[in-house]
Amino acid sequence: MPRLWRLAAMLMVVVVVAGCGERPVNSPYPKDEIAENVFYTAFTQRSPKYLDPASSYSTDETPFTYSIYEPLYGYHYLARPYTLIPRVAERLVEPYYLDAQGNRLPDDVEGADVVTSVYDIPIKKGVLFQPHPAFASNEKMNTVTGLFRRAI
Repeated sequence: MPRLWRLAAMLMVVVVVAGCGERPVNSPYPKDEIAENVFYTAFTQRSPKYLDPASSYSTDETPFTYSIYEPLYGYHYLARPYTLIPRVAERLVEPYYLDAQGNRLPDDVEGADVVTSVYDIPIKKGVLFQPHPAFASNEKMNTVTGLFRRAI
């Protein structure tokens, strides 16, 4: 009987060791990508719906939008509580406030009096972007593209 137990134990060890290896037996990914730095993930939705950061709200879209643009600000992921850090912006800026007539209000104004909050965010030198009215520094229109242009 002890011989049968030893044989069963050795058989168990052989089965366990046979399952050990560098590559999973049932991996669906190509063998040549194992040594590369490749991250696979699953989508919870059928496909990304928006690539515009203003409309994008799904975590499935985040890898795509972050490959297309870099946000102005981000969070320092190790700091607790979270702290905002500049990414494409040169620095963190404070808003200034306007009333209904477009007059600038003091910084300590009551929230009910504020109609518009204005953030003037300087972008780091060397960052390239598509011409857009949001980046216009004057009212000269480019008739070909229909967009405001700004010289950098």
